Amino acid sequence: MQTGAIADFAVEGEAGIDVFRRIDDPQQRRSRFECLATVIGPDGDRQVVAHGPVARRNPGDMLAVAERFAASPVLHRRFAFGTTGGYPEVSETDDPLTLFVYLDFLRGWMLADMAVDRFDAALARDDAPDIAQAAAVLRLLLDFNRVVRAMALLEPLLPVLIRGVTPRVVRAGSGDVHGYALRLAGDLMLRAGNPKRALDAFEAAVMIGENRFRRRRAIAAAQAGGDRAAMQRHLALFERRWTLPADLARLKADLARPKPGDPA
Repeated sequence: MQTGAIADFAVEGEAGIDVFRRIDDPQQRRSRFECLATVIGPDGDRQVVAHGPVARRNPGDMLAVAERFAASPVLHRRFAFGTTGGYPEVSETDDPLTLFVYLDFLRGWMLADMAVDRFDAALARDDAPDIAQAAAVLRLLLDFNRVVRAMALLEPLLPVLIRGVTPRVVRAGSGDVHGYALRLAGDLMLRAGNPKRALDAFEAAVMIGENRFRRRRAIAAAQAGGDRAAMQRHLALFERRWTLPADLARLKADLARPKPGDPA
């Protein structure tokens, strides 16, 4: 559970109950939202699909947020913007602040939706998109866990991003926004269950600029797709620059063992 005034909260997402955290951004004078995990499965047999280290370290907290959401009648009431008689009432919840958090979330969601639509329209007009805008939109889609919407956008966008990995772009270094956009595209592809395209995106990202995180994401995509050759290749490239952490060392050892059926 997040410490502080605003507790983590949940909404019904595309694949299950999405657990979100509200994060203050003083530089932008606003808040943003990040999807920490998706809780899937029926009552009594819920599983946590972690989207980052917070949820991996605290799966019980994610389950508790999902259970609190499921048990709140006011969060499941249907209402229309134009019908005031159906609006939720503050007295219906023990924590009135909760309703305002959801209002803030809705505002952020709608602003993100407008940004995605503008970028999508621009991409339809011109197949040479602004890379900074592409990265910003992909970040919004990842933060709000809008994977279905992201897949529709990445169908035309990802090939353009990968083709754009030219020697000039590679020389720009690891801080280049192009590599960041590709990394975000890979994360979205992994969430969509497409590890092959995720690996393509991550490999293009590390061509632009290699860092530990991007190389680890390439390993994760190869592992999700069962691509032993890619796992071994990226582990070797990681180890060439950095000491393998415990989890990657275990993976390397597992890959070194013969598979059942391999010749002795």
